[in-house]
Amino acid sequence: MRKLHWELIFVAVAIGFGFCAPVSKAETVIANLTGLVPLAGGDLYVDGTKLPDEGVGQFQWNGAGFGNSAPFGGTFSTYCLDVLTNINLPDPGHPLGYTYTFLLQPDLAAAPTLAASGSVAAAFKSLEIQFLYLNYLSTGDLQAFQLALWNIIYDTDQSVDPGEGNFYVEDETQFATGVISDADSYLSTVNADALAYSGPLPVDPNVYALVGQDGAQSQVFFGIIVGSGTPLPASALGGGALLAGLAIFRCLRSWRRTGSII
Repeated sequence: MRKLHWELIFVAVAIGFGFCAPVSKAETVIANLTGLVPLAGGDLYVDGTKLPDEGVGQFQWNGAGFGNSAPFGGTFSTYCLDVLTNINLPDPGHPLGYTYTFLLQPDLAAAPTLAASGSVAAAFKSLEIQFLYLNYLSTGDLQAFQLALWNIIYDTDQSVDPGEGNFYVEDETQFATGVISDADSYLSTVNADALAYSGPLPVDPNVYALVGQDGAQSQVFFGIIVGSGTPLPASALGGGALLAGLAIFRCLRSWRRTGSII
């Protein structure tokens, strides 16, 4: 009951003060899946259920010829937001590419896989993902980055070690040396960063959801969006609204540590 109470407060602050981005817009992105880097998988578990042959890494796409806005009119890369749904390479069932709804907003909390955890948890997970992007996208450890991203979405701990929490890797030997420990290190750092953060939200507006249509696996895109649909930067949002939102975020600390707000 108390958890619901905090969620309602968070929603009221977000709506009443404009804590979220300006009114969301959306457009359709169609692209062909062309690769996975590295082309490797692993035994992953969510809520104790083994997932079959999951690819772990960075997805490569080509959106040329579909009339997409920049930067989706050519090659681009994403990471998976929904490990429970599959896309295939190649996929004869989608000869004309996969279709996505690209959310033109700086907050990932509206993506279905995050929203399913509730408004409070989704907002905090979005904050962690932004820190993951800012701190570790450039490291080049693509598998560790993807594993950490999935753990943020599906778990409340800071480990992908075998048997740890709701999301974990069962066989560490399927990954290069250091991938699992790197993912754990990323998670520990971004969780600490999110708990300590007291600046404007979002941390960085260049993190976007690509929500899959017709069963396609949802993705997250990290980069600059070109065109009139670009969301306003965080600095353009009301400072008082953001501080009010941050007061609510402090209540999330117990949620991230225990999985519930008490």
